[in-house]
Amino acid sequence: MPEKNARRKHPFLRRAGTAATTVLTLALASGLVAGASALVAERSAPEQTEREQAVVAVLTETIRLQDSYEVAVAYRGRVEAGQRVDIGFEAGGTLVSVLVDEGDRVRKGEVIARLDTRALEADRAAQVAARDALAAQTELARRTAERQRALAERDHASAQRLDEAELSLVQLEAELRRAGAAIDALDIALEKSTLKAPFDAIVGRRAADDGARLSAGQSVVELYETALPRLRVGVPEAVAAEMTPGQTAIVEIGGETVEASLLRVRADIDPSTRTRDLLFALPDGTTSPDGTLATLSLTRTVPGTGAWVPTAALGEGVRGLWTLFVIENGLARREAVEVVHTAGARAYVRGHLADGATVVSAGPHRIAAGQPVTPAGS
Repeated sequence: MPEKNARRKHPFLRRAGTAATTVLTLALASGLVAGASALVAERSAPEQTEREQAVVAVLTETIRLQDSYEVAVAYRGRVEAGQRVDIGFEAGGTLVSVLVDEGDRVRKGEVIARLDTRALEADRAAQVAARDALAAQTELARRTAERQRALAERDHASAQRLDEAELSLVQLEAELRRAGAAIDALDIALEKSTLKAPFDAIVGRRAADDGARLSAGQSVVELYETALPRLRVGVPEAVAAEMTPGQTAIVEIGGETVEASLLRVRADIDPSTRTRDLLFALPDGTTSPDGTLATLSLTRTVPGTGAWVPTAALGEGVRGLWTLFVIENGLARREAVEVVHTAGARAYVRGHLADGATVVSAGPHRIAAGQPVTPAGS
């Protein structure tokens, strides 16, 4: 029996011995790993410290604080004629001829169209004949009045006959003047039956053709003044408030750059665009047709303390802020800034910056806060 019990215990003892051996092996392995890690850390610590303390040459720039910055803005506008008008005849009639077509250039006083004036000419001839008859009657009345006056002076004519003769002369003279005024009115109507250009212009739309029956004031052609073209630009109210007549600005028209002078600022606001119109005079010789698009360039001054820095000096920060490195006592210090405006490769920033501070102008990713740095140039 004792021998059997001893034989039954042998498997258990064997399993216990195997487990103990495994635990011992794992413990030895863990000790070796820990020791190796400590050794690696011990060897790498001096190298890391040495790398952190290495002096890095960086590009630098000295910043200058200012109270404001300038922003270049551009607005689209449209060239328009100094004057633009639809012209027609004051009185209705039949259009005999239109002497111009769309796109033609006309000079001031040049004939554009004519109405049929035969009825007016006939009426004028009748009025001239009536005036001539009245002129004859008036001359007879004048001679009669003179004779009656001479007879009355010798007491050979009564005062009644003298009065009748003199008043008849006055009446005929008045009728003669009325006839002359009627002829003058017909002459004006005949003159206005010939349509002339009121200024040097380009013919735009042609609204009527030969033989058309026109009503009073109906448009025949549209004219655009060629002299003194101007530019109309809508700008925000804040911009318009800063503009004064006589101020000059740069305008780009059809690939060419010209200088325009501000004529006036409209007082009202466009209800659809919520802008105010600026009217600029364009230089003499500007030949851009009515409706040509143009670009007005302005420079606005925006108040706000800050400094210009290269965009290459900025690194991403948190909560929408940016960072840059300020050099103090040979060490790089990280400073959070807000980017207010960018223009090309420069950014206007504000933050806790001192006037005349030296900042790292490029490669902020190459250094860390507290890194010893030395200027390598600007």
